[in-house]
Amino acid sequence: MLQWGTFTHPPSGNTWTSFPTTFSNACLSVVPNTLYNGGANNPSANGWTPSGFYVNFSGSLPVDINYIAIGY
Repeated sequence: MLQWGTFTHPPSGNTWTSFPTTFSNACLSVVPNTLYNGGANNPSANGWTPSGFYVNFSGSLPVDINYIAIGY
């Protein structure tokens, strides 16, 4: 299953976001990307589960992040 989405990450830190649909078994990979790099470092996905994941980045402004997730 392939899922994707966009959310706004607040300035700096680790933020949880939920997938539109929970993967039945496991999430295998998440690739986040900033839509606008307004002073933010590249985001990194971590702690993913079948229902969602955390994204961490350092920046002084909120930033929109899109992602692609693969699972089954």
